[in-house]
Amino acid sequence: TPNQVIVMDGGRIVKVAQLGAVRTGGAAQVFNAPGKYVVPGYLDMHAHVVDGADLPVPPWPLLIANGITGFRQMSGSPELLARGQRLREEIAAGAVVAPEPLVLVGRLFNLAPEGGRPGITTPAAAIQEVQEQKRAGTDFIKVINVSGDVFFATAEESRKQGLDLVGHLFPAVSGTAASNAGMRAYEHLGGTLGNILFDCSTDEIAVRQGLIAQAMARAQQP
Repeated sequence: TPNQVIVMDGGRIVKVAQLGAVRTGGAAQVFNAPGKYVVPGYLDMHAHVVDGADLPVPPWPLLIANGITGFRQMSGSPELLARGQRLREEIAAGAVVAPEPLVLVGRLFNLAPEGGRPGITTPAAAIQEVQEQKRAGTDFIKVINVSGDVFFATAEESRKQGLDLVGHLFPAVSGTAASNAGMRAYEHLGGTLGNILFDCSTDEIAVRQGLIAQAMARAQQP
């Protein structure tokens, strides 16, 4: 819509009106943008950027230059969760100019060991991890690759703790079963080992069983 005025106060849009309908004065700043467009800030909802917060050149200036004002951090660990929380404090204090970390995640749920920590291989371990992440202040739970019983235990405990569950799909759990268990989002259409396309196959059961057998065979190799 051409010839418009946008009035902002405290970072929020409070009025949109025809050019000439708003008078300015006092400490108000006026930005003229003839021939340009005004758009809302973009939200990057699958970002791996807290990882680079302490680089000599962090990712913040490039994100802001491209209009990104908030992000969902998708790589996780206890260390990254703590760093993301500290970034929020730095932004609030005016020490750093960066997009807002909208939601942060702790350790990722994976069968494989990661970051010197053993893999999450039992329902009991999954329940304990969800509870620990809740205490640490995670905003959601992300699952990468676990067994079926571990997944459903994770989903149930996440629900009890009021945490959204997102992440990858894997052969042991279909997209339908994951959704029915409360999973809120499939990243990358589910991931490489459990893509949502498997749910659309006319031979879904056989495809899944074959993938599970291959995974078990690889796990048993020395």
